[in-house]
Amino acid sequence: MKKVYFIFILSCAAFSFSCNAKNKELEEAVDLIRKNNCYSGMYVGEAGITPDEYIAFTKMCEKATDKELLELLKDENGVVRAYAADALAYKKAPVDYFSIALDAVDDIETVETFEYCFLNFSQCGDCILESIFPYLSGTDQQKIYRLLLERRRNFSVTYRFLETDLHSDELYDAARKWAEEVNKEDYASLKAVGYISTYKKEQDWNLVLSIQNLDKSIFYKSCLNYIPSHNKELEKIFEEALSEVEQMKEFSLSLENFYECLAVMHNDFSKGMLHIAEDKTGEDNNSKYGKPLMLKVLKNHNSDGFYNDFFEGNEDILTESSSYLLNPDELILDLSL
Repeated sequence: MKKVYFIFILSCAAFSFSCNAKNKELEEAVDLIRKNNCYSGMYVGEAGITPDEYIAFTKMCEKATDKELLELLKDENGVVRAYAADALAYKKAPVDYFSIALDAVDDIETVETFEYCFLNFSQCGDCILESIFPYLSGTDQQKIYRLLLERRRNFSVTYRFLETDLHSDELYDAARKWAEEVNKEDYASLKAVGYISTYKKEQDWNLVLSIQNLDKSIFYKSCLNYIPSHNKELEKIFEEALSEVEQMKEFSLSLENFYECLAVMHNDFSKGMLHIAEDKTGEDNNSKYGKPLMLKVLKNHNSDGFYNDFFEGNEDILTESSSYLLNPDELILDLSL
C-alpha cells in the first residue's frame, strides 16, 4: 500500500511540474508579445523573416488551453487580445465566438500591425473580428454588421460588408444613417452611400449625387444602380466627366467604373462618349489604364455586337494585355480626384 501511495505522489508531482513548465512557457510567450507590442504576420520585411512575436503566438497556440485563451482576451494589451483570438480560431476551439465578436465591436484600441512589408495601425477589435468571423453563423454575422454600422466602426470587416449585396431592412437603416453624414474623411461613410445605392431606392439618389466630387470610383459604381432610371441626368454628368478621363487614368478603379456605366447604358449616347474617351486614351495601347481597360469592360457587354466597332483591329491589344489587366482584388484604392 505504501508503494502505491508513493507512486501516486510521484505521478502528481510529475503532473504538477509539467503544468508549471507549460504555464511558464505560456507566460514567457505572452510577456514577449506584450514587450514587442506589434501584431505581426508570419513573414515580415523584405527578407520575409518570421518575427519573434509570431513565434510567441505559435507557442501560445501550443501551450494555452481554451480557458486560458479566453482569459487572455481580457488582457490589458491589445496585441495579446488579438493573438488570443487568432489562437482560438486557429485551434477551432468550441467557444462562444458571438460573445467574443460582441466585445470586439467596442474594442477600439489602436495596435501596430506588420504584415509582409506593410507596417500599419488597426483597431484591436478589427483584428479580432478578422480571425473569428468565419466561425459566426450567418444570422450572427448580420447582427455584428448592424452593430458596426450603428457604432460607426471603420473596420476592414465593415468595408467588406459595404461592398456586398446582403440586404435587410435593419442593415439598410443603419447604413443610411451613416451615409447621411457622409464626408471625405470618413471612408466608410462613402462606402455606405455605395451600399445603400444597391437597394435602388429613389430617396437615395441625392445622396449618390453628393459624393460625385468626393470619391469618383464609388460614385460611378453607385450610378450603375440608377441606370436607366436616371439616364438623362447621368448623360450630362458623364459628358462633363470626359474632361477628367486623363486624370482618372491615375485611379484605374474610377476609370473602369466610368467605362462600366457607359457600357451598361448601351445606347448611342454612351457609344459616342466611349469613342471620345477612346480618342483621349487611344495612344495608350500598352497600359492597363488605356484602351485595354476599355476593351475589357466592353467585352462583358457586347453579347449583341453593339460594341463590335471598338474591337475591330484591336484584337491583339486585348489578347496581349490580358496578362496585366487588373483583377478586382488588385485595384487600387481611390479616395478622390
